[in-house]
Amino acid sequence: MAECPKCQTPCEPDDRFCSQCGEHLAAPEFSEKEGRTQKALSLSDVHYNLGMVYFKKGEYHKALEYWEKGMRQDPGNEFLQRCIADLKEKMKSG
Repeated sequence: MAECPKCQTPCEPDDRFCSQCGEHLAAPEFSEKEGRTQKALSLSDVHYNLGMVYFKKGEYHKALEYWEKGMRQDPGNEFLQRCIADLKEKMKSG
């Protein structure tokens, strides 16, 4: 597992920013010959990712705020709907 170069927090290989300090992490290399390219992000993807940063930091109200913004951009996004429902349940019970 990789670590943030600034604060040494463990990071997932696909993370672009550190969940602890927000440091920009080096992006994985993409190779055309291997058939991999970087996916274009929609605005709802960006809101989901920002929500995940806040979720990982335990700032659930901010995570909910960004996920709801994502839903306004993509109202049919079932994944975001599940994330919001699960988070609301977590916030009620804990």
